[in-house]
Amino acid sequence: MPTVTFAPSGATRADVVIVGVHAGPVLASGAEEIDDALGHRLLDALKAVGATGKPDEVVKIPTLGLADIPLIVATGLGEPARDDAAKAAESVRRAVGAATRAL
Repeated sequence: MPTVTFAPSGATRADVVIVGVHAGPVLASGAEEIDDALGHRLLDALKAVGATGKPDEVVKIPTLGLADIPLIVATGLGEPARDDAAKAAESVRRAVGAATRAL
């Protein structure tokens, strides 16, 4: 049975990592470590497959052995919620739900 674990930054092994992507696309805070592991090519990969970062969008990117994690799931957060913590939290909740359903 699949399990979902929320791991802190620095987790070394996982089957999948979910990263947030704002409209643009623009990597959301927290994606830096995964982008580093991919030689700063995550945004290029997202653009290559047509990712937009719109809410409810889910894009799967295989790492092709460039990271210990075989698959990255990028989920759309929409426009950044500036100075509105409730709106930001709701955007993350919806994005995680979309990514989880896609998996």
